[in-house]
Amino acid sequence: MKRTKSLLKTVMVPGLALAALLSGCGTTAGDKPAPQPQTAAPAKAAPAPNYQRTSGDGYVVYEDHLVKVTKRYGSGSTVGQTYTYDIDVLAKQPVTNVEIDEFLPSSVKFKDATPKASMNQFGMPSWDLEAIEGGKTETIKVMVVPSTTGTFDVCSVIKADPLLCLPLFVGQPELSITKTGPALIELGESATWNIAVKNTGNAAADMTTIKDAMPAEFTPAGALTKNAGTLMPGDTATFQVTGKSTKVGKFTNVATANFAGGDEVTASAPIEVVSSAVSITKTGPAEQYIFVPADYTITVTNDGNTTLTDLLVSDKLPAGAVIHGQVEKSGEVYDVDTGKTVFIKPTHDPTRNVYGYWRPGSTNPQADDHADLVTWKIASLAPGASQSFKLTYTSAKPGTLTNVADVKTSRGLSDSASAKTVWKAVPGVHTTIADSIDPIQIGQQTVYTIKALNQSPYEGITVTSQVITFPANLKINSVSAGGTVSGQTVTFGAVDLAPGKEVTRTITATGAQGGTVTIPMETMTNFRTVPIVDQESTTIY
Repeated sequence: MKRTKSLLKTVMVPGLALAALLSGCGTTAGDKPAPQPQTAAPAKAAPAPNYQRTSGDGYVVYEDHLVKVTKRYGSGSTVGQTYTYDIDVLAKQPVTNVEIDEFLPSSVKFKDATPKASMNQFGMPSWDLEAIEGGKTETIKVMVVPSTTGTFDVCSVIKADPLLCLPLFVGQPELSITKTGPALIELGESATWNIAVKNTGNAAADMTTIKDAMPAEFTPAGALTKNAGTLMPGDTATFQVTGKSTKVGKFTNVATANFAGGDEVTASAPIEVVSSAVSITKTGPAEQYIFVPADYTITVTNDGNTTLTDLLVSDKLPAGAVIHGQVEKSGEVYDVDTGKTVFIKPTHDPTRNVYGYWRPGSTNPQADDHADLVTWKIASLAPGASQSFKLTYTSAKPGTLTNVADVKTSRGLSDSASAKTVWKAVPGVHTTIADSIDPIQIGQQTVYTIKALNQSPYEGITVTSQVITFPANLKINSVSAGGTVSGQTVTFGAVDLAPGKEVTRTITATGAQGGTVTIPMETMTNFRTVPIVDQESTTIY
């Protein structure tokens, strides 16, 4: 609403009546003064205009702590043509109720203005600019038409009130939430989720609370609610929760956050609980003779419900075992001593009677009975599927060798299996019986020497018994230690023979009657079920 002004109060030159102020708004040369509006204040002579020239064609016509008013020539200089000038009002601080009244001499007629003007009580153009921001300038473009020649003072009356504001900020807190955790875990393992709540708004979020709705298939390891207090704009609160899986399946863990009077925000993290399992078995002979190849079968089985990937199967041969033949299915063999791969070409060293390989860079086969590592790789193994590998090796020495195979998956699952084989040397025994004098006369003595030799260089044997039967033509006189006589039969008891060792026994007999006789000997050992039969012939005359 436009209000009626008290002209004395709106004139922004203190102590002067409007009529006196406007007395100079007329011709200064070549014309009579324009008629002036009447006021109650006594008329006084107006001071001479004191315009401050600015750059261009402008004059600072008024300035105080609130506003600075400048008038600038626009265009026109001929009687009867449109004359244009600008009024610039610069607000030096925020102001309101900004009003400008323009007083024109009678020889200068108002034509138009931008913005449009209203006419005041004196019939002069007036503008209500309302409020102007500090540092902003409002410009009024005025168009008038002079009817006579001369120099005219066009006067302005301005009013402005300071705009005194109290900044009253009203903001709104806003929360965002993220939740991260593992996508896959094994049954019985624990999963940890990280929750982050950030105030992305422009006001404090009071009484912020974070809650985790852990699935029932997990057993929580701690609290599922956190009071984060007040989150200022840009602040982030974190919360970590852990739970142990108790059931196989796919689940979703949901977290929520809110603040006093605010809306709830949610974030979720899917997780799958699987039951992966891998097993390995190894089978081979419980007993085997040295130098004879033995076949071992290694089988890897996926016992779980997920596909296993990047499986590594390893078989570390014990010291003394030697691979015999090619390793099937692209297995690789590593020399444990050097860490290098060996070429698998079975060779035979007749001097040592052991098998070996071609070594990298070698031109001759090198016998090797060191511990080596055989590995196989399985790219993937479906649930319930199995894959087997065959490995053949032998031993050049008797003894018990335990061979361990293991399997590892890319996710850390593992298993191992072993096969124990007792490697036995093939036993050998050589037995003899020989008389010292042949032929003999009746009444003459001869000595029968009995020997048993363990021919094996590796295996000990036991000669369990040796039984020698004499005919009546000979009379038994004496036997060496360990022998017993029963009628015409001599029995020697058990004796242990280490590899390469021999035992010697003797029997002394006298010719009793003439003739050619045969003395049989039966030797029993711990590795035979039938006796070894030797005999000696003696002629008595």
